[in-house]
Amino acid sequence: VAFMARPTVEVVLGLPGGPPALRRWEDAELVAVDRGVVRLTHPLLAIALRDGATMAQRRAAHAALAQRVEDGEERARHLALANPRPDPRVADALERAAERAAGRGSPGAGVELAALAVARTSDGQVRDLARRQLALAALRFRVGDTTAAAELANEVLRSGAHLRQQAEALLILAEIEHEQGNSEAAAAHCSRGLDLVEDDPPMRARMHARMALVASHDLRQAEGHADLSLAVLAELDEPDLATESLALQGKVMAHLGLGHGLLRELAERAVLLEGKAPAPRVADRASAAMVAWLAWIDDVHGAREALDQTLQTAVDEGDESSVPYALSQLPMLQVRLGELAAARATCEKLLEVSTATGQEFQRSQALWMLALVQAHLGELDLATTLAQESRRIAVAGDDPWVVRQTLVVQGFVELSRGRAGAGLDPLRQAVAHERQIRLGNPVMRRGALLLAEALVEVGEVGQASELIEELTAAAVAMDTPPSRAACARLGAQLAAAQGRLTEAAALLQEAHVQHDRLPLPFDVARTWLVAGQVERRLRRRRAAAAAFAQAREGFAAIGAQVWADRAAAEGAGLAAPPVGPLTPGERRVAEALVAGMTVRQVAATLHMSPKTVEVHITRIYRKLGIRTRAELGRVMTAAAPA
Repeated sequence: VAFMARPTVEVVLGLPGGPPALRRWEDAELVAVDRGVVRLTHPLLAIALRDGATMAQRRAAHAALAQRVEDGEERARHLALANPRPDPRVADALERAAERAAGRGSPGAGVELAALAVARTSDGQVRDLARRQLALAALRFRVGDTTAAAELANEVLRSGAHLRQQAEALLILAEIEHEQGNSEAAAAHCSRGLDLVEDDPPMRARMHARMALVASHDLRQAEGHADLSLAVLAELDEPDLATESLALQGKVMAHLGLGHGLLRELAERAVLLEGKAPAPRVADRASAAMVAWLAWIDDVHGAREALDQTLQTAVDEGDESSVPYALSQLPMLQVRLGELAAARATCEKLLEVSTATGQEFQRSQALWMLALVQAHLGELDLATTLAQESRRIAVAGDDPWVVRQTLVVQGFVELSRGRAGAGLDPLRQAVAHERQIRLGNPVMRRGALLLAEALVEVGEVGQASELIEELTAAAVAMDTPPSRAACARLGAQLAAAQGRLTEAAALLQEAHVQHDRLPLPFDVARTWLVAGQVERRLRRRRAAAAAFAQAREGFAAIGAQVWADRAAAEGAGLAAPPVGPLTPGERRVAEALVAGMTVRQVAATLHMSPKTVEVHITRIYRKLGIRTRAELGRVMTAAAPA
């Protein structure tokens, strides 16, 4: 009973002396029978029995149970523990049991069985041993034991195993290095693997597919390897569906990162194939990659839905190595949706699980994202410290993808402090990394967006103009609303810096049109802040005051207090816009508009012609220095008696 996973009454009664023993145990209240299962009444009893037994007694117990338990996985485990010597029959049973455990979503149980399979395989069975070590390495990586997984893969490389098995080991090492944020090291493993499998087309296709996913330091190189993998697969009579899914992922990711848009048909096929092939770890699935793809086209709500499914799948399958990846996709979505407190909690959870699984890349991710969240919340000193720690880890891996993120945070902190000049150096470095990676997607080019703003603020309008033009062309090509809004806002800042205030105002109107398509709170408030600055320079004090008030309210609503204070300071001294100059008739029209009536409804209510109403609206807007009904609502509200 102490040695069984599920000691059923049937098994206990089938053992020699079982029936009278069970009666004695029940009388002594040592056991209780619950729905056909014998339970020891105290957990310490099982510990005492196992620890107190001699080695011979333990082996005898396992040998007896191996003959009686029905579950194949448990039987294989008892066979292994009954005999510590290598045994091909036992090792085969354990190997099959480990595969079944992993297949049903129990990688932890699979690890124990796979480890026993390795232990029961003799050194002379080189191929069998290497195959079982590779299976164990994959399972250890899946449950988050990254170090042990790498050690097993390296052991296979040193053992002189078959070339295909050495290539399998290199695939595992490439995946581990990429998970640690070392994309160039990961790509080097794939290159070495390609040399080993030159005469093995299916394995060559797998190696190219993995290279496409890990070569994030050069997206053009990644896309090339995806194409090579798909080309090799096309020549095979029975191409591996899992490999094709991986190659399609690499193609979609690189194409999108380069700024060429989302290849939806390929993305959907990658997800479809995922369901027809043996499931890899959750983080390697196309359905998981879809989270990033949707975020990279500014579909934040679609990305959030896909992320919830991915995270739940990782939890349900016990895939601890994929939980950090899933969590790492969430904070930036929460920041963009204005959920700063929730983003901070997610970052802290990511820090915890990435540390537990030994994934330094994800730990670095957690730190820079937490730094960005704290910067939004106004904790600028803490944000600086976190960004520096993240960069220390990232630089150790020398991965431009990770390093640039920490530099972006440093630049954002300086802009938040109102020190654009101090932000130039880290932001220029971030943009250099973006160009090294060949990032062309404006949604992903946070460094370039912030650098353009900093350049405008310090008066380097020539460089700013070139960068804004580049970003705007990419945003229009991909038609991503928040990116188009950000570029329009940057264009307005540039135009205002050059004295083209009317053009700046028009660009801000375009920014609001894009915000209406997908309003992201912090971005909208940033646009209102710039609108206030432009209106003030146009000497439209009422409109400026209203814009600054809108910015302040937007920042404050999500907890971005430093930016809220900045908006309040900018609007200080601008009087609340009076409505006194309006005639009684104009006031009635204004009140009807604020109530939500259309021009025709106002005309019918006030017994005017629609044309007369439009004339009144023109006069109202001119007198109050405003241009939209939303601004009219703020003016009327500000002037209403308390």
